[in-house]
Amino acid sequence: MELKLTDLVPLPSKGKLYPPNHPFHNKEEVEIRYLTAADEDILTTKSLLKNGEIFNRIISEVVLDKSLNPNSLLVGDRDAILIYTRILSLGSEYKASGTCKYCDSSDKYTFDISNVPMKYLELVPEVENENRFKFTTSFDNKIEFQFPTIELVKKIQKTMELKEKALKKAMVFNGIDSTATTTYKELILSINGETDRAKIGEFIDKNMPLKEIRELSKFYSENQPKIEFVSDFYCKNCGQTNEEVLLDFNPTFFWTEF
Repeated sequence: MELKLTDLVPLPSKGKLYPPNHPFHNKEEVEIRYLTAADEDILTTKSLLKNGEIFNRIISEVVLDKSLNPNSLLVGDRDAILIYTRILSLGSEYKASGTCKYCDSSDKYTFDISNVPMKYLELVPEVENENRFKFTTSFDNKIEFQFPTIELVKKIQKTMELKEKALKKAMVFNGIDSTATTTYKELILSINGETDRAKIGEFIDKNMPLKEIRELSKFYSENQPKIEFVSDFYCKNCGQTNEEVLLDFNPTFFWTEF
């Protein structure tokens, strides 16, 4: 009997934010194969685990369309492929640490990730098949923004690493974490029609009210197409139920105990 070793993964973006030359253009779901024994070498390659490229490599292996560049994927679509690959290949039980928000105790819990909710794209882009959206703040500033791709996330991470190195070189060890502003400087494409990156950065640093950036953050979070990697657990220490606990992708994501 021949085993069925492929399945379809729904994409949170429905493929609507990829250009016509992208392999996921207008595709609501894509075909992937299960991980097999041959993939064990990838999962145990220390260099891939160390540099964080393990997930891109897995996507390159399991997605049947080999023209795909994993860095071009929207974060939500990438996460959906990873979670479905994990469930189809290893099952839906995922063991991870959980910290109780009521008593602050931490322990290992088994989460069922088969029921994680998916948030599909509903927001209409400015231009069809273009990752560009508009939001008007209560201050009447018109902001165009994009949802992050893996490539953009890597760029933000690289910027933060360079900033950290510069601070260490200058012997500054109490610098303010600028991850939030660095992220929005990359996600925002224009403000009131201004597209110059330096001017956008200056506006965010010096002129953008806190209320405004939080309005944008809320709108962005509510509309980002994604698979919400959350679950709940019953605290072993105090007995309280912790709902919508945010799980994370880590090097042990594709490991399980048998």
